[in-house]
Amino acid sequence: MKISATHIGKTILFSSFALIFLYFAFQHVDFSSFWTDIIQANYWWVALSLLCGLAGYILRAIRWNLLLEPLGYNPSKKNSFHAVVFGYFANLAFPRLGEVARCGVMNRSEKIPMDTLVGTVIVERIIDLIMLAVLTAITFSIKIQFFGSFILQRIIIPTTQAISAHTYTLIIGVCILIISAIILWKILGKTNVIRQKIGNFTKGIVQGIASIYTVKQKPLFIIYTLLIWTMYWLMSWLVCFAIEPTSHFSATDGLFLLIVGGIGMAVPVQGGIGVFHFIVAQAITIYGLSQQTGLLYATINHESQLLFIIIMGCISSFYIFIAKKR
Repeated sequence: MKISATHIGKTILFSSFALIFLYFAFQHVDFSSFWTDIIQANYWWVALSLLCGLAGYILRAIRWNLLLEPLGYNPSKKNSFHAVVFGYFANLAFPRLGEVARCGVMNRSEKIPMDTLVGTVIVERIIDLIMLAVLTAITFSIKIQFFGSFILQRIIIPTTQAISAHTYTLIIGVCILIISAIILWKILGKTNVIRQKIGNFTKGIVQGIASIYTVKQKPLFIIYTLLIWTMYWLMSWLVCFAIEPTSHFSATDGLFLLIVGGIGMAVPVQGGIGVFHFIVAQAITIYGLSQQTGLLYATINHESQLLFIIIMGCISSFYIFIAKKR
């Protein structure tokens, strides 16, 4: 995968956002007591959380194979697993390029067309979005008044105000994109070879997306999806037991932290750095806990996963390098 100057520029920009959020999140923290609390945390719970994360990677790789099977491909589970891990690893350097990176790994190792792989990844992202929406609805139906105040006051109202303030800009921007796409297609249409390549690539993506309808083992696909999100939920909840102030959090509270953390990770910043800390810390304050306690949980949760991804990413990179040599 080639990294362009545009990608580097975006990475620098997103890194700046991460630093800004980190500053606002940690500006009032007493680092002496904060570091003491980190050292005193029970890291057996953190280790158990990371094991759930590893299980999530494995399940995601197996589920990806189910999408590729009806398209005529049967990649090895090992290659799929290392491709998934490498994608998470690449996201730490270049936000949102991790999915492309893992498709590139599978393209080289299993000779599966890139467009088909991209289509299946789009399917995965759509399913993940649906699952996040369903879990959000379930969580807020359980404690609508308690959790609803956080989403309403901290997320929905500020977001709505921001969108309302830029409605005309957004409409104009969308129109410009549509017109530009049409003009570009007309220009490229003069070159049949280029147009054909774009058409074939689009067709491959459509076939990949359509794989959701042709999955041979749909019940198994649903089970894997539920298990993946169960692992994500456990990853968020188990870390609560690592520190005393959050050790009483219920399973529903763990689900709430998963949803809020998911929102933070959705922002195109390397590994959600800064944004995850800020939003999760804010969420924990609705329990009557301090901002510093919220940051303690967010830091242990995020940094343990970050370190785990780096270690696993290095292992997968080494495996990919050896496999390429062979």
